[in-house]
Amino acid sequence: MWWVTKWVTKTSFLMVRSRVEPHMPELIERLVPDELWTLFRRVVPPTEVIRPQGGGRRRAGDRECLAAIIFVATSGGLRQDSDGRASVSTGSLRTVPSISGKGRADRGDNRGRASARPCTVATMKKWVVPENSNKRVQRASRMIGKGTGTPEEIREAREVLSNYRLAHAFPLNAVTVTVRQRALDVNPDAVVAERRKRLPTILDKLKRHPTMSVTTMQDLGGCRVVFDTVAEVDELVSVLRDLPRSKNRVKKVYDYLRDDPGPRDSGYRGVHLVYEYGASKKEYHGLRIELQVRTLLQHAWATAVETMDLFSGSELKYGKGDTDVLRFFVLVGSLMAYEEGTAPVPGAHGTREELAAELSRLEANVGVLERLRGYAAIVGEHAKTDRRNTLTLELWRTEGRLTVTVHETLAAAEARITSLEALDNEDLDAVLINIARISQLRDAYPNYFADTGRFTEFVTACLSPYVSR
Repeated sequence: MWWVTKWVTKTSFLMVRSRVEPHMPELIERLVPDELWTLFRRVVPPTEVIRPQGGGRRRAGDRECLAAIIFVATSGGLRQDSDGRASVSTGSLRTVPSISGKGRADRGDNRGRASARPCTVATMKKWVVPENSNKRVQRASRMIGKGTGTPEEIREAREVLSNYRLAHAFPLNAVTVTVRQRALDVNPDAVVAERRKRLPTILDKLKRHPTMSVTTMQDLGGCRVVFDTVAEVDELVSVLRDLPRSKNRVKKVYDYLRDDPGPRDSGYRGVHLVYEYGASKKEYHGLRIELQVRTLLQHAWATAVETMDLFSGSELKYGKGDTDVLRFFVLVGSLMAYEEGTAPVPGAHGTREELAAELSRLEANVGVLERLRGYAAIVGEHAKTDRRNTLTLELWRTEGRLTVTVHETLAAAEARITSLEALDNEDLDAVLINIARISQLRDAYPNYFADTGRFTEFVTACLSPYVSR
């Protein structure tokens, strides 16, 4: 059947596009609504472009092709000839669905009227929806943050927050679908992954900020894109912030590379986009998703910090820990900024030579590189398949034991994460991740594998003039 599908896809797409190209975006959105496209992308990975387009008509997008298949199937235009071959009836194209959903006769008759009804997903995956009002979620946040209430009230508050967190799965997938398509247009080798904020991380943040509510957290659902260069980061950000007809709008852009607000004092660099969901599912309206766009160097810096925190229990990410170690990462952040031609980190504006000399002295005192190499030595190889799946990562810090579990369904993965979080064990760090190809897992979340090779190589190169001194 694969050749039938391939032939029908190409034929039906060309025939449909020739008649409805002026209204193609609206028609595609009607035939393939966000919820169907999100589910489709969970089981079918993006098409890999083997070579750049060399001219002529542009390559049809995956969503356009799916819309063409649905159009032909629902319009009665797909038939089987006497010899068993599939063909498309041109009669079905006499009437093309208008944007209002009513047929518009192209040839003066109403035969073969096509339906622009979107495909139903009622029998497919049922997503978690918010079950509580924002006020109840805010009350639960305050109860956790201040530590007030009986054990039963605390348990109920955790359940309220857990539901609110899980409800971000659908908006996160919807945003990731758009981001992945646009990112791969910029660079076919871009790494795109998504994850939801861990419940223990949420609870810890509320305890550090007792007056905060999870309804104000913008990163409960997070998507990440990693590119080779700053130019690619800029290109994707420019495309996404001005994307026409997108109902999931970019509400805020945080540029941690240049200004508004510029590099963080810690040395962190990258660009964040905050989305607000506003597409077809009204129950999710207003939920926010954060997109992080980084270069390989910026990702390497963040990975090294997260690896230090993950394996040692430190909180460098939040500006807590050994002052020499904190300063070490500030200096590396500035040296990377010089390498990429962006603004240096506040408090580290010296020349490259001055920053490298100070970095050399700090490494001699605190041995950050040796620690990172030690962490890498205790974690083995995992996840070699290219099949798309939902998976969980479970890291037991003391043992240095990492388990990667592949799940056939999102529900199974959520059940596993819920059971692990119920252990309330500070030695365990567990996370649920969706990724297009598992072979990219190490690239997207290298901190769980203690994979800080790119970071150590960069720092080693900066320190090489001072090694023999």
